[in-house]
Amino acid sequence: MKLEYSHEIVKKTLDFIDDKNLQVVIENRLDELERVFLVNANLSTIILSISCIEGIFKHVANVFKAEIRASTKYPKISVGKNKGNKKKFKDLTIEEIYQLLLERDILQHIDNFDHIYALFRNYRNFIHPKNQKDKSWPVGLGQSQMALGLLNATIDQISKYIFIGPEILVKITGRPRYDLSQVLHLDTAETRTHSFLIIKRKIDSLLDISLNVELSADSVFNFVFNYVDESNFKMLRLDNRDLQKTPNSLLYSKIASKNMIGILLGWQKINNPLMELSAYEFKLIFLKRNLHLLSMEKVISSLKKMGKKSISFKSSRKV
Repeated sequence: MKLEYSHEIVKKTLDFIDDKNLQVVIENRLDELERVFLVNANLSTIILSISCIEGIFKHVANVFKAEIRASTKYPKISVGKNKGNKKKFKDLTIEEIYQLLLERDILQHIDNFDHIYALFRNYRNFIHPKNQKDKSWPVGLGQSQMALGLLNATIDQISKYIFIGPEILVKITGRPRYDLSQVLHLDTAETRTHSFLIIKRKIDSLLDISLNVELSADSVFNFVFNYVDESNFKMLRLDNRDLQKTPNSLLYSKIASKNMIGILLGWQKINNPLMELSAYEFKLIFLKRNLHLLSMEKVISSLKKMGKKSISFKSSRKV
């Protein structure tokens, strides 16, 4: 009998990095990190782990540069002639970036991050033998496991998200990905709901969304709202299967009360025979009303009260 098993040393889910060139660089480092760890190259493991953590945090910080700079807790220069001025963004330390991302609710707490990162950040200087001799810090299996564990905890936490502009989308299932061409790819996966994402922030007034969707043959796009959990939500379905029993429609799972009510104002289907795709352009309005779906007359009346001067429809098809 041949016994086979698989193991994961380094987490490599980097779909939150929309810069594919940077993603490839970090993936290559993670591959190398896995190899050096297996041969007990402890110093290499520590240096590669910490450098990957810093690369990931710098990337996330750049995505949310405006939000971080707007923070009331943005660090200031403590000494010198510029004392009291805000630090340059490029001069922020990883610890400062981490605290700012926590404060802006962009990231969640990573257990012992401050403590472990502080232990290992200066190990990078051990690339010079004299620095290692002068410090006499231990470089053993325990230290390499701690640095690698911090990297895995960092990737595990951040990989739950997709960052699109200022919006943070939380992955529920699958491996959705967003790239520099500003396309969100919702690939099929070995899960019941395939690629399933929700917006992290709460929508407290009016959400007005316009987007284009390209559907391959026999595919389905569900726009979920009133989300409570994976079995409790409402959704608007665009169905590209050529079946009479699969209409584009408003569907319910369970009713999540006191949340957003969604109205599909209209859509337009554009077939592209060359690409074997169907492109949908549609407009969505979400109202924070504890109501069932309103008639179009009441919808328009409600929107006008909220300051919407005109309502345009992409088609006459009704929900």
